[in-house]
Amino acid sequence: MNNTIINKNEGKQEEKNTVGKIYKIVSENYDKIYIGCTFQTLEKRLKKHESDYNLNLLRPLTNDISFEKKFYFFYNVEEFKLLSDKLYKYQLDLSSNYIIIHPGSKKSAKDWSFRNFLELLKSLLTNFSDYKIVLTGIDEESDITLKLKKDSGNKNLVIDLAGKLNLKELLILIDKSKLFISNSTGPIHIAGALNKNIIGFYPDEIPMNETRWRPLSDNAIILKPILRNKMDSISPLKALEEAKNILKKT
Repeated sequence: MNNTIINKNEGKQEEKNTVGKIYKIVSENYDKIYIGCTFQTLEKRLKKHESDYNLNLLRPLTNDISFEKKFYFFYNVEEFKLLSDKLYKYQLDLSSNYIIIHPGSKKSAKDWSFRNFLELLKSLLTNFSDYKIVLTGIDEESDITLKLKKDSGNKNLVIDLAGKLNLKELLILIDKSKLFISNSTGPIHIAGALNKNIIGFYPDEIPMNETRWRPLSDNAIILKPILRNKMDSISPLKALEEAKNILKKT
């Protein structure tokens, strides 16, 4: 292992007796830092799903580990009714047909562009006139969802809920949706745990690829760039085709 010394006073890294390059990956969610690894070594560490690595942390305690993924999310009748009442003013019925688009990610991975999301949104409105499109996100992403709705050309069928739901409400909303469309970010894993229909946009590069971070749903379609590292090479037309394939089965 190569030695890396942190200069705490200046907040900088100084390399001493270092052979080759130092690769560092910082995961904002887990505060993991890999220092002094060659790319080949790091690549070996990133060939499983994140959930498998997390379960493997139990090894010092027991060898009786099941890597089967089971999730037990629930909500009660009162929580469902409260959300139904809340959504009434947005003219959204939880029993109706709707598609969720979650366009932000707070830079947890590389994102599909606003332009592509808008093109897909317009195409969905044209091809699925009996569906509403629900936009979700945190309050800081409301500028994105507001502009998507404004530029959609059909504000009546687009519902902007960015910053308006708590986590349990978002879970219920996702659970009742027909399709969830998103970048690689937290809510796509809620959809995965609920085994929902999903279209996800993922970079095809370590450590952000689908191998490590795909949603754990049997019904997830992951679209990756045709041109390496260029998220916009994922075609909105391809996403629309996948949406058609999914929704004709519902």
